[in-house]
Amino acid sequence: MVLKLFGLGLKEYLFDYFNIFDGTIVILSILDLINLFPGNAQVTVFRAFRLLRIFKLINQIPQVKKLLVTVVNSLPALSNLGFLVVLFLFIYALIAKQVYGDHILLD
Repeated sequence: MVLKLFGLGLKEYLFDYFNIFDGTIVILSILDLINLFPGNAQVTVFRAFRLLRIFKLINQIPQVKKLLVTVVNSLPALSNLGFLVVLFLFIYALIAKQVYGDHILLD
């Protein structure tokens, strides 16, 4: 962050929203590392925001963007598949209860 800030200058660095996001995450992570907020679990949530920096790659690499669009488009089909799996488990549970009764013998 510091090298990018020196290389671009303050005005150019603050022009990109991803740079502001990265800078905020880095500063909050440094504050968390030096335990400026001891015992405060809310500050450790910022560690999860570091994963959001991966979305920066989506704008830079078109193949990753195409892959993400494919995954998002397949989510409705996955929900249908999940519903079918739950339905089969329910049916098999009813069959098992009918065959074995209220308790299943484990022999």
